[in-house]
Amino acid sequence: MIGKIKDDTPVTDDKNGIEYKLHRYRNVFDENRFSLHIRFKNTNDMLIRIDIHNGTHINPDGTKIGENHMHTYKRIEGVLEKDKIATELPKEINDLSSLFTVLSQFLDYTNTHEV
Repeated sequence: MIGKIKDDTPVTDDKNGIEYKLHRYRNVFDENRFSLHIRFKNTNDMLIRIDIHNGTHINPDGTKIGENHMHTYKRIEGVLEKDKIATELPKEINDLSSLFTVLSQFLDYTNTHEV
């Protein structure tokens, strides 16, 4: 299992008293293929996920999003929409050279900081 990373790190929003998990996953065979996401600790519902070198995503309307993309999770008419819709990565996430550079940019983008 050379190269595989699969872990959760606790994240707390001290201002609002909400606990999250930061999940990191890197493919066992391809170190350039990975995902990062933040989800609620209690329900495991995800808020945001980025996929790097994870294949083209096809949205329900037929639009294709490249292999590096982002999913934001939201409730639409009471239903939690998960992986259905992907968007391009935000401009703040632009150095895709390693999981660790992307992680740093992802943490900045989501305003997640060590205290």
